[in-house]
Amino acid sequence: MPTDPQTRKLTTTGTATATASAPPLLVSNLFNTLPTLAGMAVSEIERESWFDGFLITAGVSQLIDDYLEPDPLSLRRATDFLAKEGGSIGRAVGIAVTRPSAIGIDRIAGARPSIGHVRQLKQVVDAGLQRLADLVIDPDIARADAAGLYDLTRCCGVISNSPARLPRALREAVVRLPSCFRSFDQHPEDLRQLARQFAASRPDRRQPLMVVGIRTSGSYLAPIYAAYLRGEGYAHVDVMTMRPGRPPHSSDRDRLRSVVARSGVVLVCDDPPGTGASIARVATELEGLGVPHASIVCLLALFGRPDELPATLRDYGSVLLGVDDWSIHRRMDAASVRDAVDRLFGPSRSVLTAERIRERHPRAGRGHLRAVFRLTVDDAHTGIRTEEYVSVEGVGLGYFGNHAIAVAGAVGEFLPEVIGVDDGLLFRTWMPESSRADRVSTRDRPAVALRIAEYVVARNRLLGLEHDVTLHQGGQYPAWEAASTLLSRSCGTAWPVGRTLVIDRAVKRLLRVRRPSVIDGRVELPQWFGEDGPDTMVKVDWDQGSSWNLGLGCCDPVFDLAGVTSASQDAPFARELRDAYEALQGEEIDEERWLLYQLAQLTARPDTRREERHVLRRACARAMQTYYRRVYFDDLVVDESGPLCGIDIDGVLETEHLGFPALTPVSAGALRALIAHGYRPVLATGRSLGDVIERCEAYRLAGGVAEYGTAAYVARDGRVSVLTTEHERLAIERLRSALRTSPGVGLDEDYTHAIRAFGRDARGTRGPVPQHAIATAGGADPDVVSLIVGDRQTDIVARSVDKGRAVRVLAAALADSDGPSPDPPLAFAIGDTGADVSLLELASRPFAPRHARQSLAAHGSVTRRPYQAGFADAVGEFLGHAPGSCTRCRLDNPSRERTLLLGLLGLREGGMARLPTRVLKLMVTVRTPEFSP
Repeated sequence: MPTDPQTRKLTTTGTATATASAPPLLVSNLFNTLPTLAGMAVSEIERESWFDGFLITAGVSQLIDDYLEPDPLSLRRATDFLAKEGGSIGRAVGIAVTRPSAIGIDRIAGARPSIGHVRQLKQVVDAGLQRLADLVIDPDIARADAAGLYDLTRCCGVISNSPARLPRALREAVVRLPSCFRSFDQHPEDLRQLARQFAASRPDRRQPLMVVGIRTSGSYLAPIYAAYLRGEGYAHVDVMTMRPGRPPHSSDRDRLRSVVARSGVVLVCDDPPGTGASIARVATELEGLGVPHASIVCLLALFGRPDELPATLRDYGSVLLGVDDWSIHRRMDAASVRDAVDRLFGPSRSVLTAERIRERHPRAGRGHLRAVFRLTVDDAHTGIRTEEYVSVEGVGLGYFGNHAIAVAGAVGEFLPEVIGVDDGLLFRTWMPESSRADRVSTRDRPAVALRIAEYVVARNRLLGLEHDVTLHQGGQYPAWEAASTLLSRSCGTAWPVGRTLVIDRAVKRLLRVRRPSVIDGRVELPQWFGEDGPDTMVKVDWDQGSSWNLGLGCCDPVFDLAGVTSASQDAPFARELRDAYEALQGEEIDEERWLLYQLAQLTARPDTRREERHVLRRACARAMQTYYRRVYFDDLVVDESGPLCGIDIDGVLETEHLGFPALTPVSAGALRALIAHGYRPVLATGRSLGDVIERCEAYRLAGGVAEYGTAAYVARDGRVSVLTTEHERLAIERLRSALRTSPGVGLDEDYTHAIRAFGRDARGTRGPVPQHAIATAGGADPDVVSLIVGDRQTDIVARSVDKGRAVRVLAAALADSDGPSPDPPLAFAIGDTGADVSLLELASRPFAPRHARQSLAAHGSVTRRPYQAGFADAVGEFLGHAPGSCTRCRLDNPSRERTLLLGLLGLREGGMARLPTRVLKLMVTVRTPEFSP
């Protein structure tokens, strides 16, 4: 049993985890395999620790059920993706190809030689799980029946001691954690209330019931609901679980039909719904299996009021528990907190009063309730009475919640004083907001970085693991899967194929952990507090981030470090963090790991709010810029007087295949070649001035023209020249103010001298602003402003500006004062739209990539390939050799990891036609022995 031997003594009392004779189970790693869980189950049952025994056995049941209903190639997820993102063609492909393939996989899986043995195992486990559920709800009455657990303990003992007898996929699978008893504040008492409500509305106790739990949480909820319903007198209560999109086994279908044939009721249970889509899908699938619509009833706790049930579920019968009626509010009232802290203190101290002074509800309701209490405490030895402030927060029930104590026992020196855990609530010393680490002065940042690095290294040393358990969490969205999902976007609608064939394996190789451990998962600066200075800062929320049920599992301490600055992209502080960690750990962090972990943090955080997406998108772009700078540009010596080269950004230098604008390896190599050969690239773009400034810094460029020529930026002194008249600026600002209050119109606030506006259709897809919306806002005077309509926005600029005029101003500002300005001012230029004509006319060698409009052919040479590859073709023709093919511009000895990641980032560079070839080439690379994950 993986109880941590180094755990210092902390208190847990009154929890649902154990009887008075059984101390709490302390486990630092909650992500365990079936053999490990089986051994834990035997131990807890022998100790009569019924609730922990139940939680562990429910995890065993979940693993077995998922094994019996496989989706190894993610074909059902592919069907869903194609239906949502692939339009009519994608839906047709999903129906014609992936769905039948998934059915075929089910049939093949059902014919595996081991399947019969696993089904026998399931019967024993499910029977034992029901007995444990009975013991959980009433241990005194049901204790005499505990002998019925003999088969379960014998079976679990065999699994634990002889794991080789299990199919490999089953013994290596990692348990999924339930939201209900881990990430949310649900409690068996809440389930009791729902069961009683149902029983009050259905007095016929002979009516058969089937409780269908939606996995994962349903594996834990359904047996307890069934136990409570038996306690209410129902004679025939059965249990099964389903995962949306995976049809149940024939034996489960037979049990459903039996309930329906006897006019029974099917009760569907799951976590409190968000949209309710998963619950509605399972209900629809049950109807497809012959369950009458009227026989389906949802048993649900809600994060809102009962009248806020999602519309997708309102057509079904339901028994609901509003959030105000959850037991957590009773457990966190002043009297209950006073009694709980008094128990945790023991006889040495007495709590006289407790007053709640602050309460914080989880974002969007999904998470744990927190509160701060002011206590009056008497010391029994000294008689001194003190006033203390205590933070009370949900951490989960049973060993899920006591995980906080297990971790605190190892790294307590970095944490506030921990009083203990009681019935799913953690009690610790409260830290005032004024001492938060993100509010310290700049001069203290190195000390802050060192303290965080010390904590990350200490966790890695004290909470080490033998293996990286997240390698077997496919489908649970660990950090490597989040990174793989992001990179697979470059494959378009073929993303499931690309991921399965090469990207998953490649990303696992890139993120291979040398010393796996139980990491924190939430090490951002707002989680740190330093009342006595940065050298003694303490960390809160040390137990939740490492084991979210919603994903981003990881065993690499570098993931924690990357999360500190992923959103802020504070490059100096990130460097200080990395330097401190590398000095303490004796391990260098390569740029590839750092980038992928930052992108995973930014794109897959479960608590990311919808309204923050544009901020995170920009942070992703900055992370990629930093990576390319370190790989392609940091080693270059820039010629401050070299000839200028004008380059458009969108469609030429950067692409959005990953969901945000970024270079690709081929465009980064071409830009590097220009700088290495003494040229000074400048940007000429419709993007915002802020975008231009960021890219000049990242790519070491001389300057740029922003917002279609509205402003010019000189990098060496940070000077900005605004090229519009006062009359034009006033007209732009009047229209901006009017559009800002127009319904259905959004503005990109990054634009300061022009306007980028957009609308959204009924599906929320971004597009240009309708003409009538601009007219309603006051209109755009054609004598003063121009409209540039794109696929995803409408740009509004002063009529007098264009890129060519602005580039001349920029070139004059960059010219060597000792010599005449060259004419034409650019040695090279490339653009792909009509707005770039004036740019191309300023260059000795103008180019347009192949995808550009035909009208540009009269203004420059058209390259053989489109987009970023076309840019590389143009640079190659201009320099006389392919970028990267000479000693001056090639990358020096890139590592295998760097070569592999650049290959992944460049999958789409040759277009979709060349994607299969590139995927096959990477497949060969990652399957060589040195790249084995």
